[in-house]
Amino acid sequence: MKRFIIGIGGVTNGGKSTLSRSLQGILPNSCIISQDSFFKDDSVVLTDSRGFKQYDTLDALHMDRMMSEICSWQQDPQDFMLPKAKCFTSEGTKVFFLIVEGFLIFNYGPLNMLFDKRYFLQIPYETCKLRRSSRVYMPQDPIGYFDGHVWPMYLKNRKKMEDMVHDIVSSEEIGSIIKKEGEILTMECVKEHHMGLDLVVKCPQKHSVLYYDFKSQKITLNMDYKERVNISINRQKITIVLTDLQLEDSGLYSCIYTRIIDYDVLQEAGDQVFLFVNKSCPKKAVPVSTVIVAMACAVLLLYALAMVVWVGCKVKALSVSGGDTASRISNPVYEDMTSRRVQ
Repeated sequence: MKRFIIGIGGVTNGGKSTLSRSLQGILPNSCIISQDSFFKDDSVVLTDSRGFKQYDTLDALHMDRMMSEICSWQQDPQDFMLPKAKCFTSEGTKVFFLIVEGFLIFNYGPLNMLFDKRYFLQIPYETCKLRRSSRVYMPQDPIGYFDGHVWPMYLKNRKKMEDMVHDIVSSEEIGSIIKKEGEILTMECVKEHHMGLDLVVKCPQKHSVLYYDFKSQKITLNMDYKERVNISINRQKITIVLTDLQLEDSGLYSCIYTRIIDYDVLQEAGDQVFLFVNKSCPKKAVPVSTVIVAMACAVLLLYALAMVVWVGCKVKALSVSGGDTASRISNPVYEDMTSRRVQ
């Protein structure tokens, strides 16, 4: 039984939970443990001189309880998953994944040591402040809390993290794309003085999508992608389009360049992107009874419109012809007015 722990840290409202759920939908036998579930009661969280609660510190968290839950997963992932609602199970695989997400997971030494992969999400100040203001917290953020506490503590904690850990993949280094089943992924890899280009994907195992030999201009495709890959090449770049995306296409896509320097074959990583493929929402079939009722209503509506037009034409015809003449003949006032005009 293999165990794999992924850490997803980052700024508040930076997309940690969204990314974790997307990964969970991809990885079989996966669970999520969120650091936000281990905050201490508000009554015991320290308050500074301005009245700001010091939530953005490790002292505001029950890290011992969080570590205990992670240890329970380590001891028996399969048993741990049974009562958990936030777990995705899949039969036929012996690999188990734990996704740990939180804003200070890399600042706590004992926890940081457990991660096999570390990812850190960052967003600009303005975006973060806007997202934070649209969220409802209990207790609510007081006026000035973001600028007076949240953002300064994020910068301080990030600096400490960077001093402690050196193998974190930052969202500033790698982009991420969320697609739905059936959509397409487009990647552009630059053409330079290389021997070849290998487009590889990792999640969790590494495998090649295609290999392009610059000298012979020959493309070798992985049979699993043969019917779904389109390639266009010009002087500057190679554009690769992967069509009809499936859930299992999710992963880290990298352009790996091969070159020869002093008779040594070297490989260099180029453009990279995280792809997350979510299930598309199936269109609900319309019941036959609903279609029949709709057609019947349409026929009745057309019949009613036709009757309105027919009656209107009849009324107009009567008013222009006999109906109007008869009313004038039998009206003595009209006859009197007519005789006076003649005189």
